Amino acid sequence: MDIRLESHSTLESPIHRWDPALKMVGFGLFILALAALLHVPTILAGMAASILLARAAGFSLTQVASRVKWIFLLLLPLYLLLPLRVTLGGDTPIVVGWSKEGLVLAGVISLRAMAIAVAIFPMWGTAPLHVSLRALSALGVPDVLVQLVLFTYRYLFVYFDQFHRMRLALAARGFSPGVDARSFRVYGSQVGMLLVTSYEQAERVLAAMKSRGYDGRIRTLETPKRELSDWGKLVLLAALSTLLVIGDRLWLG
Repeated sequence: MDIRLESHSTLESPIHRWDPALKMVGFGLFILALAALLHVPTILAGMAASILLARAAGFSLTQVASRVKWIFLLLLPLYLLLPLRVTLGGDTPIVVGWSKEGLVLAGVISLRAMAIAVAIFPMWGTAPLHVSLRALSALGVPDVLVQLVLFTYRYLFVYFDQFHRMRLALAARGFSPGVDARSFRVYGSQVGMLLVTSYEQAERVLAAMKSRGYDGRIRTLETPKRELSDWGKLVLLAALSTLLVIGDRLWLG
């Protein structure tokens, strides 16, 4: 499975043809609206809208489910912690119980998080990363933050690849992972070596970038031209976001 954010950037769809800066604004408003929803029906409607947008961008339901499931697994502890109710009182014993409200809250948080995660696919996956980051820079996001996102994302995969090669080298030397002291020493040495090589590589990359005139700004060969259809897409997504929030507050509140 390809986990790169821009894995679908070469496809064709109305979302792919959307001006990157306006797309960031539109999806940013949509994600803020999803985060503000409080009731299950409107959250489910927001989830359905996110899935439709992802499908319009070329993501299959299988691809969406295979990525979102990891977020759900991370949120599983909420279903144990939020419903838990502990009552303490003077001379009375500790009473442990479960609350329905806590379980509902865990479900609301999970649905909301997964709806936002699905919306990120068409937001970031329909254009090359440098184009999306250039759009953020054009919207006034500080260059330091843009560079931080760029290098963190790019070199995350580099370090994963280095870690994989180190594991293969250990396996070729007969290392069998376990939970004993020897295995933990090997793990520590592996992490330390990865940190040292990463630092040295970062120094080489910085020197190479400076020698090529890098000044902290992201430049692209093409300057997107905004058309009327781009503004129309922004209005539609902003209207959808507004309807979700109004429905959540007025009709269900």
